[in-house]
Amino acid sequence: MHFWQLHTNPVPGECSAARRPVASATAILIVLAAGACLRAQNDAGTVADEKLLIVPLSGALDKKSVAGSISEVSAWIEREPSINWIVFEVDSPGGSYEAAIELGNYIFGELRGKTTVAFIPDEAQATDAAVIPVLACREIAMGPDARLGSGEGGGAPPEVLESSRQAVVRYSGRRKRSQLLASLMIMPAREAVHSLRRRAPDPGGRYVFWYQADLNNSDPLERKSDYHDPEKILNRGELLSLDQKRAFEYDWVRYRGIEAGDDRYKSLLLEMKLDLPEESVFVVGRGAMKKHSLSGQGLIDFLNHPLVRFFLVLGIILGITIELKMLGTMVPGLIGIACFTLLVAGGLYPESGALEPTTTWFEIVLFLVGIGLIGIEIGLVPGIAIFAIAGSLLCFGSMVMVMVPSTTLPGGEHLSYQEAFMLISTGLGASFALFFVILRFLPAGVSGGFVPSSAITGVPDADTAEESLRGNAHLLGKTGLCESPLRPAGIISLEDGEQVDVVADGEFIEKGEQVIIRECTSTRIVVSRAESDG
Repeated sequence: MHFWQLHTNPVPGECSAARRPVASATAILIVLAAGACLRAQNDAGTVADEKLLIVPLSGALDKKSVAGSISEVSAWIEREPSINWIVFEVDSPGGSYEAAIELGNYIFGELRGKTTVAFIPDEAQATDAAVIPVLACREIAMGPDARLGSGEGGGAPPEVLESSRQAVVRYSGRRKRSQLLASLMIMPAREAVHSLRRRAPDPGGRYVFWYQADLNNSDPLERKSDYHDPEKILNRGELLSLDQKRAFEYDWVRYRGIEAGDDRYKSLLLEMKLDLPEESVFVVGRGAMKKHSLSGQGLIDFLNHPLVRFFLVLGIILGITIELKMLGTMVPGLIGIACFTLLVAGGLYPESGALEPTTTWFEIVLFLVGIGLIGIEIGLVPGIAIFAIAGSLLCFGSMVMVMVPSTTLPGGEHLSYQEAFMLISTGLGASFALFFVILRFLPAGVSGGFVPSSAITGVPDADTAEESLRGNAHLLGKTGLCESPLRPAGIISLEDGEQVDVVADGEFIEKGEQVIIRECTSTRIVVSRAESDG
């Protein structure tokens, strides 16, 4: 069931078919083909190409929240030009009247070509300054226990209240709502106010509203023939507040009977007689009501989920750490690279409901620079530590930045810097814990010959420490050749071809130099240059 549809009508033109029969026939075929295409589009229902945007307005209105809402709506319209319906879901006790006027003028002026609907859900309120954007909308929807009108705010300067009153009167004049009632939601009645129900249907509405003076000056006979008996609705000095029932009677609310809870949007669409697919209904901060699970956007949303990002961080840190321990294995390093690629790939695109991605190329370069500094520390100048510390900080900071948008544009479910910091820190701690678990239980044979058997020794207990000490005792005094630079740790080959992990004693030793084993303990084997043996 469609509420309204777009129709495309052919534009008549002129054709000189008499002079060019072939060209004329070709033109006719083109026109017929175009007409068939247009009919096919109409038969499919062009309303399916239209979209609806829901904009939540909750809490007190202020300059920041209003500016954010305006930016979001403008960005969504630019991103999805086929958005023709904009629903402002309001649950606000008021706030700044100046900010509310700014939002109301934006809705009334900038969104004039759209169908704007103010939706006050069940048990929600739009009071004090919040009535201004509500009355700026073309239509109003209310839940059964919603409330619209005056609240407990007040306290605004008289000139601000007068500007607000003028704004809602101007909106109501265009929206065919009672200007008197609109003004009474902002400023109190100067005298009693009465409602009079018409006896005959009238395009202006079922009710008119008069001050006491207007009622006193009216002709009783004429009033009796046109209206039912008047009903006092406000005393002098009172402000107006409407529930759903009364607002509907006064022709302010067009849509009612809207369910509460998670199905309120579907109920609202049903009440509005809009047969839109859920993929065409967007909620600011959430994206489409229903996402295509196999779409590219679905994959981006999956990769941007905080839990998925946590496991990717876990894979990055654990892969790099194990690769450094099992140097040359390559598999843990490739896993870490794959996890980092997925982390930044998902962040390079905005998730549903967001207006910007969380990751920039600057942050990726920053991470790579950090890895480069760590590589310099390990391969060129080990022991200095300054490169390793700087590289680690750059990697940590860049991973935090990867998860947080670079600007403060609202939208989506982005992490804050504090949340991203906690996620990376938790991932770091979990990675180190898993690393030591792997060292304790991983079999020594997993290296497949890429690294020496002693590369993964586990964390020794009392028995294994004694056994390791006895096993290493025969190495004391043996000489070997450095298979890698000792900075200070590395690998040497003994005369019988056995390769062992060693640590240089207080100095860096280059690859190819001859060393002698000076000390053997349960946890390490210490060597020094053979030439220094005196």
